[in-house]
Amino acid sequence: MKRCSVLLAVFVAALCAAPGAHAAETLAQEAAPFTADAYRDAVAWSSYNTDTKRYRLRVLLGGRELPLTIPTSARNFDVDLGPLANSNNGIGAVYSRCDARDTNCDIFLLDLQTGSERRVTEVSSTDRDERQPSLFRNVISFSRSESRNRELVYLRFLDRTKSLRQAVPEGRGTVAATELGNGADLAYTWTSVRGEFKTQYLYRVQGNGRLERVARVGSGGLSQGRITAPSWAGGGLYFARTNSGSGQGNRVYRYSPGRRAYAAAQGRPSFRSLVYVRANRFVTAESLDIELCGAPNDPVERSSCLLKRTDPFVFTTVDGRGVNRRT
Repeated sequence: MKRCSVLLAVFVAALCAAPGAHAAETLAQEAAPFTADAYRDAVAWSSYNTDTKRYRLRVLLGGRELPLTIPTSARNFDVDLGPLANSNNGIGAVYSRCDARDTNCDIFLLDLQTGSERRVTEVSSTDRDERQPSLFRNVISFSRSESRNRELVYLRFLDRTKSLRQAVPEGRGTVAATELGNGADLAYTWTSVRGEFKTQYLYRVQGNGRLERVARVGSGGLSQGRITAPSWAGGGLYFARTNSGSGQGNRVYRYSPGRRAYAAAQGRPSFRSLVYVRANRFVTAESLDIELCGAPNDPVERSSCLLKRTDPFVFTTVDGRGVNRRT
């Protein structure tokens, strides 16, 4: 799910705070919009350098920034954090790397303890683009391009010889994120575009392989809706549904698949990513503008692109039918 010494000190203090201390914290300010992910005591995000015009991956582990030496990227890292298989509480980061034309994309895995990076050959093909990975122990989910306007979702157990194609909607569509949970729980966001109108969906793949639509939001005209990448925690699926145009429907949701029940808390239209941490607190990447963080020549200290750790959200039960309407 990032300038630095002062912000890192703030984050260390936040991680070590007593359970009763719930103050929201701004962890970093960045020069360009980004997404972030978190798992246990690790936070990962992309940091844009205005001089080189490239992103570097930044990771906090236990409140300390790791001295990563991996190559930078021309695009925002689609990073996901998760537990590694056969390791003592090890955490891995998965993300895609592409060539200069943003093609030939493959999946890479970074071991946060050793700093070593490898191309995940088990899922990376030679004639398709793989993106939007998620990691949980020995399982990786990812999207693979079938054509210019259609992507498929796959699940791969790394100790097996074949990737398993997952159910996706009919017609053209692209995958904005995949998310794995314990027991290979899988959810992903799907975007369908028709003319000037865009509809984004959140789907869960059920145990029988069938799709369950969890949420929907539409965009068109002055209405700009989106669904953030989901995150699993305690068997629940968390996500934000935002609308920066109409101002309606900015909520954070918890979906409980077993009961097919929804609970919601007040959200913000600035959420670009939102990851559950613990005790109804989240790590968020926020930007008031989907493309900019302020005036072009503003210093980063005036940026509106922020990495935050939130106060606890207060959830109340809601009718799930409202989560699937268009606006």
